[in-house]
Formats: sequence, structure tokens, C-alpha cells
Amino acid sequence: MWALLVVLFVCCIYLYLIKPNRRRAEAAFFAKQMYAHRGLHDDENGIPENSLPAFKHAMEKGYGVELDVQLTADNVPVVFHDENLLRMCGVDKNVREVTCQELKEYRLKNTEERIPLLTEVLELLGQTPILCEIKTYPNKNLAVCAAVADTLKKHNCSVCIESFNPLAVRYFKKHMPEIVRGQLSMDFSKSDAGISPLTKVLLQNLLFDFYAKPDFIAFQHTDKKCFSFSLCRKLYQPFCFAWTVISPAEAEKAKPYFDTVIFERYLP
Repeated sequence: MWALLVVLFVCCIYLYLIKPNRRRAEAAFFAKQMYAHRGLHDDENGIPENSLPAFKHAMEKGYGVELDVQLTADNVPVVFHDENLLRMCGVDKNVREVTCQELKEYRLKNTEERIPLLTEVLELLGQTPILCEIKTYPNKNLAVCAAVADTLKKHNCSVCIESFNPLAVRYFKKHMPEIVRGQLSMDFSKSDAGISPLTKVLLQNLLFDFYAKPDFIAFQHTDKKCFSFSLCRKLYQPFCFAWTVISPAEAEKAKPYFDTVIFERYLP
């Protein structure tokens, strides 16, 4: 008898932990969009990822834009994915170690394009739906959340945020509850991300949902059958975003499980 009660108690706690925010109309708007992953980039034609031309191209095609934001050394939010500049700019420095002024000297993928400021992207895209991933480099630094929030308050734009870091998602729940927010996740057993095994288990199984209260779950579409994601989706019916889909065939497979897709390498 006691064993059964303990099992029931543990199950109730688990179901509480994975419960996201209730569905709301603001989130439904973003769940209807399709998002070009880091813009409609095309290296062969000189349009690098997370660049102003990539975002403009996506906007002109009628897609929403997914992008990444992190901070410079002087706390300016810039749109760039990697922690390090080496892959995109050929410079072995972390973004966080370089000032905004210094970043202007670097170019993306041997083009004339430079790393854009978040402000520049918001001004360019206007009311184009934006899916803004918060990168909390380094060491889960949440200063980027405050900087992004301050920037968003100064612009009339259509933005929702997402992050792998539930503390970042929680920040926007607390400080800008009107902003639609999403929890990013995946099967971390396949990942070499520099996080502890325990953290991987917690993040993969959405065990911070009770705290962050995301409006949507953005899950790697190839991991769609992970137990906690499947249960959360069926039980609580949150909006679900698939990342990153790279072909019509993958989009078709993801369709029964997700409301929308973050895509690249093809046009939906």
C-alpha cells in the first residue's frame, strides 16, 4: 500500500514539473508562422547566416525569422549563434570578449556583411515574426536577458523568445510576461554539450517547465518520441515548434507532432 502511494506521489510530482504555461492567443499567433533558421542564408550566393541580407530575404519571402542573440564585452546584444567567432569570422575569440566596436571590424564568411546589432535587425524586420533564441554565454550569464528586454521595449516589433536555459525563459515570465516564450530541448544523450549529466536529464525531460512556464516547446524534430516531450504534448497540448527541419520529407514526418517548423536548406 505504501509503495503504491509513493509511486502515485512521484508520478504527481513529475506531471507537475513538466507542466508548461496554459495555451494563450498570443502564442497561437507565433505557432502559425514558419521560421527561416538564422534567416534565408546561402553561402554560395554570399548571404551568410544571421546577417541582414538573410533576414531581409526571409522577410521578402513571407517567412518568420529565427535568430540568436548574445552579448558583447560591453553588454550590447548582437545577433550571432556561436560562442566563438572562429567559424564565421576566422577569429579565435569569444563574442563576450570583444566590444561592439571591435566586432564591426570583422566580416561574416568572407563577405562584406558584419555581425548585426539586435536593434538593427528589429528595425529591418518591423512586424515580421521573429523567434529570438537567447544565448546565455558564458556560464549561463543572464545579463543578456535584461539587455534583450530593454531593447525590445524600445521597438514596435513582433518577437517571441526561446532558450535552452530555463532560467532565461523564467526571466521573461517574471519581467516581461506579455512576451511569448519557449523552452528549447532535445535528446541530450546524443549531445556533447558542456553540461553535467544531471542537467542533461533535467533539460531533456522538461523538468523545469513548472518554473519557466513556457508558452511553447521547441524540440529537435528527430527526437520527437522522447518520453517527456511526448507526454507533455499529449497531456498539456502546448504549442510545439520543430527544429531544425532541412527537407520537405522531414517536414512531413514532423507534421503530426508539431504546430510549426524552423527550417533551412529548402523553402516550405
